[in-house]
Amino acid sequence: MGVRSADVAGTVLGLDAQIPMTPGTTSGVFSVSVTIPTTISPGTFLVSLDCADGTSSVVQLVVSPTGAVPAGGGSTSRGVNRALMATGGGMLVIGAAGALILRRRPDGLP
Repeated sequence: MGVRSADVAGTVLGLDAQIPMTPGTTSGVFSVSVTIPTTISPGTFLVSLDCADGTSSVVQLVVSPTGAVPAGGGSTSRGVNRALMATGGGMLVIGAAGALILRRRPDGLP
């Protein structure tokens, strides 16, 4: 027969020493849901799973930082920059005027 119960050794994560896991619908499959304390630093932790039949296993658990993704400011982070918009618009007008002037020049002139 398969393993009937298993526990997670939670001390490495600041949790209870033994956290009972819930058996799944398949023999030997268990699950558990825990809340990691905010005092735990981000990183990789080795967590022990101990079965009632005396066997055990070690799994890696990765704790990621919380909060927003650190992803730079971007052009919309501070709202509209009217000076940059005016400069860009002015450059477009100058570019269009230059294209018209070049288009009207007679062929053959430098």
